[in-house]
Amino acid sequence: MMLLLLLKWLLVFVVMSANGSTATFDLAVALDAGHVEVLVYKNGLLMEKDGDSDNDSYAVSATGGSGGVGRITFGANPDANDILHAVYIA
Repeated sequence: MMLLLLLKWLLVFVVMSANGSTATFDLAVALDAGHVEVLVYKNGLLMEKDGDSDNDSYAVSATGGSGGVGRITFGANPDANDILHAVYIA
């Protein structure tokens, strides 16, 4: 007996432009509410996903962005010169 499993995942890599005055960034699509895994990097370092109000943490909402897309909310506004990347499965 052979079991064949097809996974239809798309790994998405996003570059976000920090301007020093916003803490929220919308993703391109809504995320599956049962599987909200987003990795966020700031200046090349993986950030902590906990939603605290510090500069090195973030929270993710599956559909909280404009038009129902996913949204990343940082604990504090990233600096204008910060380089931000997000990786997630859509």
